[in-house]
Amino acid sequence: MPNYTVAVLLDNGNFILRDKLDNVLWQSFEEQTNTLLPGAKIGYNRLTNKSNILRSWTSSENPGSGHFSAELEESGLVLYYISNSPWLKLLISNVSFINIWNDRYWLSTHYTYVFNESEGYFTYSSDYPISARFVLDVTGDLNLYIWSSYSQIWNLVWTEASRHCEIHGFCGNYGICTQLKVPPCDCPKGFEPRWPGNWSIGDYSGGCIRRTPLGCSNGGIDKFLTVPNMHLGNLFGVATKINGTVQDIEACKLACLRDCDCIAYSCYDECFLYKKQLMNLQISSATETGEDLYVRISASERIELVGSRTKMSKKHFCAKLMNIT
Repeated sequence: MPNYTVAVLLDNGNFILRDKLDNVLWQSFEEQTNTLLPGAKIGYNRLTNKSNILRSWTSSENPGSGHFSAELEESGLVLYYISNSPWLKLLISNVSFINIWNDRYWLSTHYTYVFNESEGYFTYSSDYPISARFVLDVTGDLNLYIWSSYSQIWNLVWTEASRHCEIHGFCGNYGICTQLKVPPCDCPKGFEPRWPGNWSIGDYSGGCIRRTPLGCSNGGIDKFLTVPNMHLGNLFGVATKINGTVQDIEACKLACLRDCDCIAYSCYDECFLYKKQLMNLQISSATETGEDLYVRISASERIELVGSRTKMSKKHFCAKLMNIT
């Protein structure tokens, strides 16, 4: 690094290094971080082949690179999960405005999106000299905070909530995802996280494992845990439909019990057996009618089985719903 290097923290929060001729040698606004201050940019420069992105922290205490990033594409600002497949797109026009009340002032925040042959970037500014910051948090939420000079705290005034349950395999095998819940993933009763340490830093992809092995293949006895209010649409691709011979929930249960490869069943209009990994399990939203999923566990597992909460359907061929199966 050249001699006479000077470090300066600018009023806008940009930390820069410059030489004696005031040439900027380095600046924090061009480095990967979880925070976007007014005047900083997310984007890329085709001439220098350099990109600026937002990257979440590993945890609230660990500033290492986490599982979410915000990057610029031609379609707009895109949030990514670790798989680099887009799961949520926040499309932004050339100029947008959000009016937010803060300490008796209206803050108009201007969003600018530029995309041309040499560069593309997203940035923002505010009409008033009020401290603001965007933060991509460890859960993937993109939040806008405004500093309150009155209460001396950062107030959350806007958020683009992440949709974890739409990410394939986010909670892993047997993991149950609940939208807008913190933390978003849980294990069914009789299961526990495969890698508890990873769960503590927001990585649930290892899923859940059984506390007690199944007894079927060893001549033992198994039973079923009722997991209520499930959104089963994501599971039909791995389900085997039993046609004709099964007309009620008891017959569906027996069909699964007789097959040691069957790890779960459901019975809504028709009997479905699940013989693969149970990925993408999701609790139904408040506007949906959830279904019961019956997950196979060892009979020696000492847990209280959960009763059904699913409403009866007029077309429900598995007409008799049992609280304990």
